[in-house]
Amino acid sequence: MVPGLKPGYDGMMQDEPGEDLLRQATRLHLAPGTVLFRPGELCTGFPVLLTGGIRVTRLCRTGREMLLYRVGPRETCITTTACLLSGEAYAASGVVEAETEALFLTPARFEVLLSESVSFRHLVFQGFATRLAQLMQRIEDISDLPVEVRLAALLLRLAGRGATISTTHQALALEIGSAREVVTRTLARLAQAGLLRLGRGRIDILHPVRLAALAEPA
Repeated sequence: MVPGLKPGYDGMMQDEPGEDLLRQATRLHLAPGTVLFRPGELCTGFPVLLTGGIRVTRLCRTGREMLLYRVGPRETCITTTACLLSGEAYAASGVVEAETEALFLTPARFEVLLSESVSFRHLVFQGFATRLAQLMQRIEDISDLPVEVRLAALLLRLAGRGATISTTHQALALEIGSAREVVTRTLARLAQAGLLRLGRGRIDILHPVRLAALAEPA
């Protein structure tokens, strides 16, 4: 449930005085791979995710795609918020990653709701501030931390309590803001050091303690 918004009789979200606007929002089911926005496009609506997730990326001058952040349930897309507030076109891409249910407010309804609803305004701006802080931290990590440190931390996070990760080198590169070739070379070094075992579409963590030590920046 979106913070500050109450379930309505029809499963939509309600909030005084903006409950009528939310009831009029378009509810969509979005399949994985659906492109919500691209660079150069104007914003046509504000998504409020109920389930699922969106990946927001930007294409660098080198041609490499960089992950900026992900949007999940109860979260807002600051790129969309910025475009709606400024009237500027998107500078990033948004792609659905999992089966997603979302409410979409038109720009006009977004503007009225932002003006009239304290809880919706709180949702939008708190989400903006939180995501901006996370984005700044990500930029700092990419700038300051070596690839092997970022990669080790990511592998441990993806593995959770398990020892096997199903992924690709390209997916890992996107996550840590590096090139696939760099990730491949780094994984090979970690495998040669005995920390990992590499397979097709999978990575086995052989020594999580040593990998965790590597993930700690000096």
